[in-house]
Amino acid sequence: MARSPAKPSLSAFQALRSKLNGLSYVQPFSEESLALVERLLEDLLKSAESYRVLQRAVAKRETQTQEVVAELEVLHDEQPQLLRENVELHKRLLHSSTLV
Repeated sequence: MARSPAKPSLSAFQALRSKLNGLSYVQPFSEESLALVERLLEDLLKSAESYRVLQRAVAKRETQTQEVVAELEVLHDEQPQLLRENVELHKRLLHSSTLV
């Protein structure tokens, strides 16, 4: 003889109903679907938390990217001066090697 699943308690149903109401999910559901609704709510809450974590990670990466871009701009601005200095040093080196 098959054993029937335990009937969900009224307090578990009311607690879940309260959580759903707090999230503005006021659609009705039966006690038979309590386990399914609990799982769906857990998945929803986990997904929402994962989304928040990802949002923070994206914001952190955006900040890091902005910092790197700022550093790159400084290097880009210094590059022409460094190139001129390099050319001048190269000319001096060639000139001094021809004297020896």
